[in-house]
Amino acid sequence: IIFIPQVLDSGEYWDNINDNIKKAAEEAGYKYERMGSKEWNSEKQAEVIKKAVKEKPSAIVIAPLGDEALFPAIKQANK
Repeated sequence: IIFIPQVLDSGEYWDNINDNIKKAAEEAGYKYERMGSKEWNSEKQAEVIKKAVKEKPSAIVIAPLGDEALFPAIKQANK
């Protein structure tokens, strides 16, 4: 399971979300990884999504920064 937040180091709210996703993934027997960009930039987030897809995870959890810039990467992930 790969979690891609809007930005890495984005505060307590997303850290809490991260911890809960990690806990649920591990309890279900999945390997967990958090990936992301240090910048608030949807194009960089799309690059991270494409990188995550190459790892062929069972699931990708995304907190999107925007929509249009992410459509191609998300379509690729859905395939």
